[in-house]
Amino acid sequence: MCAIKKAVARTFNFLSRILSLIIFWCSSIVSAGILIVYFKKRNFLKKAILIGIAFFILLFLGIGIFQSVSTYYIWKADPISKYLIPPVNPNYFYQYCLFHYFLNFFISLGAAIFLGLIFFIFKKKNYVDFNEVLLVVLGTIIVGSPNFIIFLGLAFLIAIFLDLWQNYKKRVKIKRKVSLILPMLISLILTILAGNIIAKYIGLAVLRI
Repeated sequence: MCAIKKAVARTFNFLSRILSLIIFWCSSIVSAGILIVYFKKRNFLKKAILIGIAFFILLFLGIGIFQSVSTYYIWKADPISKYLIPPVNPNYFYQYCLFHYFLNFFISLGAAIFLGLIFFIFKKKNYVDFNEVLLVVLGTIIVGSPNFIIFLGLAFLIAIFLDLWQNYKKRVKIKRKVSLILPMLISLILTILAGNIIAKYIGLAVLRI
């Protein structure tokens, strides 16, 4: 029985590492790709961000479903945990999968929709454009909760720095609208690479589910 439990634990750890690598590389590649589109084919930027949003929603849902199915069959092979799955104990199994595999994504998706609505209101007042609305949704979904706080904070700091630098070089007063597209893309990549470290350092990691 101990050997079975150890095998189950090893299987879970292996799956977690593989899925983490998949998410990391997909996030990095898509973010870098959108950054390249921003510089090379800006007229394709809106479509690229929309494709990214659809891709990551499907990716995270697919990973959650895969983890749930894997958990079912791994638990089914264990003489104790087989009593925690349907049809014996469906409520516990479904609640476990929801909390461990889907809840963080749903929180991130809810935050993305909320921030998207706020940015959309700003768009109506001509403070931001539609690409910025889409990008804040994409970035929030990718980095997840609570790292989207870091993503937004870094984006605004980078935007302020870039605007001050550009205006310093041109020796003019700050009058024009600040674009958040490049700052958000830079912030997104930084958050993907070091968001967990920053969250741990500033205490946001305690909010992670």
